[in-house]
Amino acid sequence: MSVTVELPAAYRRHAQGQRQVALPASGRLQDVLQQLCGQYGGLRSQLMADDQRLYGSVAAFVNGVDVKRLQGLDTPLGSGDVLTLVPAISGG
Repeated sequence: MSVTVELPAAYRRHAQGQRQVALPASGRLQDVLQQLCGQYGGLRSQLMADDQRLYGSVAAFVNGVDVKRLQGLDTPLGSGDVLTLVPAISGG
């Protein structure tokens, strides 16, 4: 069984144009992000700092809920869950 990772247009060029990526449901958000970045190396520099944390400019949602309201990178992910990664948008 798998977790679906949804990638907005800003990240697709780093993931061979994929809108969605299915990854094995294997524990925590941190683990799934490591798998994602292992499969699509170009995403690492877009998503994660050297200390393996998400950049502050990246929002992550599990089943529509911001992971900041859950357990952050320790949020458990199971089969059928949807992880959505969203770059921050700024403007004025």
